[in-house]
Amino acid sequence: IQIAASKMYKGNIIEQFDEFIDPGHPLSAFTTELTGITDNHVKGSKPLLQVLQEFQDFCRDTVLVAHNATFDVGFMNANYERQGLIDTLEFARNLYPEYKRHGLGPLTKRFQVSLEHHHMANYDAEATGRLLFIFLKEARENRGVNDLSELNTKLVSKDSYKKARVKHATIYVQNQTGLKNIFKLVSLS
Repeated sequence: IQIAASKMYKGNIIEQFDEFIDPGHPLSAFTTELTGITDNHVKGSKPLLQVLQEFQDFCRDTVLVAHNATFDVGFMNANYERQGLIDTLEFARNLYPEYKRHGLGPLTKRFQVSLEHHHMANYDAEATGRLLFIFLKEARENRGVNDLSELNTKLVSKDSYKKARVKHATIYVQNQTGLKNIFKLVSLS
């Protein structure tokens, strides 16, 4: 019912994508309670196919960043494939294994990142982007990670397979500009 993304450069938003999708039926009370999205938000919105095509254009040739990417990408994979993805949930788990909770809500509180309406895609996307830059700074300054390809070699412990989630995969992709790349942050509700 909503797709939002924030394009960021050096921790600042430089472009945003935010579209509601008309599901063609009234939203359930559960959905409205969870997301804060009402029938009025989606009424008259663009159809799913059009929004997905526009979103795909927005994301073309970039690295995608999402928090709990498996969840979000599950929705997107039903419609089209993605090329590159960073999951800030797994990034946080590898950077801060001592934390008990790595969800978007607990992480935004811990790092004092604003998240006004959790589960609304546009707010979640912006918060994810802000966390990403905190994590990248930590990885660069305290873990010696200077390139996206090093996320898998310098942050993942040798026994991390013991904590693996059987149905969860994380893919870190590097392009020619490494950590200086413009990231597009994705959240779906």
